[in-house]
Amino acid sequence: MLDLVFVGVSILFFVVSVARQRRVAEADLRQVVAAHTEGRQFGFFGEPRVNVLELNLALDREHPIARR
Repeated sequence: MLDLVFVGVSILFFVVSVARQRRVAEADLRQVVAAHTEGRQFGFFGEPRVNVLELNLALDREHPIARR
């Protein structure tokens, strides 16, 4: 089973690669990631997390991959 959630800052390691592939500024991509980051449960349990499926769907809508 694939993990569909990135926890903590691990998603930021992929920003450079994804920004390059989608030809998007890293700052713009970080904004999309931030918009899809959920906080800690009850404000203190666990780490902030990003639902990768929702993030990819948003990226496809807002910054689709350029077809060659």
